[in-house]
Amino acid sequence: MSYKVLIADDEKNIVDLLQEIAIQLGLEVVTAFDGRQALNVFEEQMPDFVLMDISMPVMGGMQAMELMKQINAGCPIILITAFGTVDIAIEAIQNGAFEYIVKPSSLSEIREVIDKVTSYLTIIREQVILPQNTKKLVGVSASMQNIFKTAAKIAKTDATVLITGESGNGKQIIAETIHNLSSRQGRFVQINCGSIPENLMESELFGFNKGAFSGAVTSKKGRFELSHKGSLFLDEIGELPKSMQSKLLHAIQERVITPIGAPDSIPLDLRIIAATNRNLDDMVNKGLFRLDLYHRLKVIHIHVPPLRERKDDIEPLINHFISMFAKKYNKPFHTIDKQVLRWCKNYSWPGNIRELKNLIERMILLDNSITYENIFAQNMHNSSQADGAYSLNMLIEQLLKEKDFTSIIKYFEKSVIEYTLLKYGGNRSQCSKHLGISRRNLLYKIKEYNIE
Repeated sequence: MSYKVLIADDEKNIVDLLQEIAIQLGLEVVTAFDGRQALNVFEEQMPDFVLMDISMPVMGGMQAMELMKQINAGCPIILITAFGTVDIAIEAIQNGAFEYIVKPSSLSEIREVIDKVTSYLTIIREQVILPQNTKKLVGVSASMQNIFKTAAKIAKTDATVLITGESGNGKQIIAETIHNLSSRQGRFVQINCGSIPENLMESELFGFNKGAFSGAVTSKKGRFELSHKGSLFLDEIGELPKSMQSKLLHAIQERVITPIGAPDSIPLDLRIIAATNRNLDDMVNKGLFRLDLYHRLKVIHIHVPPLRERKDDIEPLINHFISMFAKKYNKPFHTIDKQVLRWCKNYSWPGNIRELKNLIERMILLDNSITYENIFAQNMHNSSQADGAYSLNMLIEQLLKEKDFTSIIKYFEKSVIEYTLLKYGGNRSQCSKHLGISRRNLLYKIKEYNIE
């Protein structure tokens, strides 16, 4: 996606440098050399975002930002500041600035900030394209962009969809998006196939008539009938009992159901979307899942990669959850520091998006700043609790599928060193002392594992 940036600074060499970086990143550039000129260009050109110095003649960046926000409140503004005015820049963020850059900055730091704002703009643009009720979809990675495009392409069809991926990865949200993008006027109805006892599954799916069995004092519509003219989401389809698989296959093929105790069948018009975190190919080979049902479900297959494989999505997701929970609980909006972001991108997130979401919600609820110390206190110390132990077990289980024993030991050794370095702000002497190893040995490990 192409974006237009307004670069405003009274130092021409700074403008030239930022313009060169922006052009290399594929951005369209407009420039200004004082606050008043920047405001005029902003009003005429309506840029997607602004890079602007705080200290400029005629009108300063703070005043210009305030007036720009009156014209377009949603435009991200990045302020450029010298070391002596960092406190002013932080105050500006509290008043609505998107981010700030301290000059002089390295080229990589400038690119990082520009990447951050363009990622944010991409999310906003995707949300504008999608209907109001699909705003929960967040992702800027190539894999997620492909999933969004596939969802939009197939939504207008009636093709059955199978969504696969680990738990906590947003499969239900993708299913809801497919339904919301379709022209179907009925409801989005879901059922978790792993949470319904086997003896109740048929009545839950197909319903029953009054008097069909002992206790059936009234008739009840099943999930299929409730989904008429809409979509039925069969979550955790891999948990469906073998005894029900043939009945489900018939209902999907014929789009007809017969409630328990009913004299006649009911024709239905609905879209089937299924999801699982299990390997259905393996289940088919072991005789645990019907091959014909598998093929019927897998007309369109969408695989959602785990969060650890699409780290570009971590920062946009964090910002999304911060905004969502700050609004929900009427709490102040928090920003995250680079140390936290680095930790988040290095962490494996065995619980995927659900784990990240829960962590940010805890931070907001407890009125904690999103700092490394608070992340450490809330996340790492909780590892002794049930949810933390569960996450650790999930990670070990995943590693056992991908690595041998030696590789797993090295993985944890690297993770412990990275974590301890972050805890002590990169101080290697304190890190080696805490770990109980020599500084020389620590330096060797840092080089061996290519730890930054």
